Amino acid sequence: MRINVMGDKGGVGKSVTAVHLAAALGLRFGEGTTAAVDTDPNGSVLKWRERALQEENGGAGWPFEVMGPDDGDRWTRYENVVFDSQGRPSEADLRAAIEESDLVVVPTTTEGLAINTLMPFVEAVEEMGGRQRYRVLIAMAPWWNRSASQLREQLEREGIPTFRTHVRRRQAFDTAAITGRLVYEMPDRRARDGWRDYEAVGNEAIEAVMGARRALRGR
Repeated sequence: MRINVMGDKGGVGKSVTAVHLAAALGLRFGEGTTAAVDTDPNGSVLKWRERALQEENGGAGWPFEVMGPDDGDRWTRYENVVFDSQGRPSEADLRAAIEESDLVVVPTTTEGLAINTLMPFVEAVEEMGGRQRYRVLIAMAPWWNRSASQLREQLEREGIPTFRTHVRRRQAFDTAAITGRLVYEMPDRRARDGWRDYEAVGNEAIEAVMGARRALRGR
């Protein structure tokens, strides 16, 4: 399973999504099955992993491998791979991601600037034949209002594939990245709620990929 997390705007939870989707897949399918590949020049996932390795336990509990550009094609050995792709990809990179991925996950927040950037991006994905291969994820959603539900309803009216689950904004995600942990490793209830959001997103991603494969076999 190849999942590419990408979009045309920073600050929408792209790296957080890549890391926790990889964790969800690794826990679901078992040790040695999953890798996260950081192809973003910012190297956010690689830095996150470095902080984990500096911790007392050496980050041993991560259920997936982390790789970067220097690792070449070592990721091809893994059953499941989640790519944290460069923001604002070129046309060539976007086309390659669509063609080579089982699913392209496009995170967005509910803020107006993010939505304004989202719409041209998904139009470009669809023009490149990616209609059946992408899904929008509403991330960092305020838990105190209905903005996520309202945005999902808007996207669905416009025929844009969207995850049923949205990821609520939690301070735990920032704390996890700073301290080199995954949110399910943190003890407080809000962190566990954040992890449950990503578990549900992971289940939906698996469902989408497996459904597409069954459809292809049925042709």
